[in-house]
Amino acid sequence: MKATDPSARFDPSGGWGEAVLRSELARLLQCAPLAGSPKLGKLLCYLFEETLSGRGEGVSQYTIAFDCFGAEPVRGDSATAVVRSHARRLRKLLDELAVPGSACRIAMRRKGYSLCLEVSEPGPAGVVALPDIAVGV
Repeated sequence: MKATDPSARFDPSGGWGEAVLRSELARLLQCAPLAGSPKLGKLLCYLFEETLSGRGEGVSQYTIAFDCFGAEPVRGDSATAVVRSHARRLRKLLDELAVPGSACRIAMRRKGYSLCLEVSEPGPAGVVALPDIAVGV
């Protein structure tokens, strides 16, 4: 499995890599911990789209607070504290929900707020399947 450079790997027409990552995103959003927390789900979707568009490295706690969570455009500790708290929870959940041996993995980098998207090459038939698992609370 290799980490991808979103600007080099994904094109607007979408390829198998993006399709597999979007399937993994959908699986993660259906898992109980994320399905039960609208803000965490919203944060994951925001970071995912920013990463795919090549803007992931530019995401900061302020852009998340204002663009994702809709905070007022006044820099303050309360808005950024919410972002830091949710980012910590999301980082931990993504690690816990990762499926060993999966075709792809969506993880949050330890520094900053960008995602690390990892994709395995497709098998001989060109099909990549993600395991169907149920995740409880």
